[in-house]
Amino acid sequence: MDMADKAEALGLLSMLFEAFPTSGDKNSETTAKAYLLAIDGCSLPALREGVRLLIRGEVDDHNGKFIPTTAVLARTVRYEDERIRIEAAAAGRKRLERARMDNVVELDPETRARRRAQLEQLAIKLQSL
Repeated sequence: MDMADKAEALGLLSMLFEAFPTSGDKNSETTAKAYLLAIDGCSLPALREGVRLLIRGEVDDHNGKFIPTTAVLARTVRYEDERIRIEAAAAGRKRLERARMDNVVELDPETRARRRAQLEQLAIKLQSL
């Protein structure tokens, strides 16, 4: 993470800590470093979504009464990273398929017949080799 990403990540963690006031003093630098270490290598979009899900109580293995552990946060964010990657790959495949379909040219019967004849002539030439 570059400095801007780290600053945004710290802001998201601070929001997470504030959402669970019964968690005590979780705004210490050491605590923030531990959480950053747990999510190292994860994307900011995944962290944003993971924090949102935790705050909304939509993560099954988190009881919602206390701040999530570093492990729960890391699992949630890694899951979101994978979900984002899969969705991006699927969207890319859909774009590629749409582009292929846009490039399909319907041939008139005369052109098809001409191309079929050309292919037959080529097949005859290849057989004679």
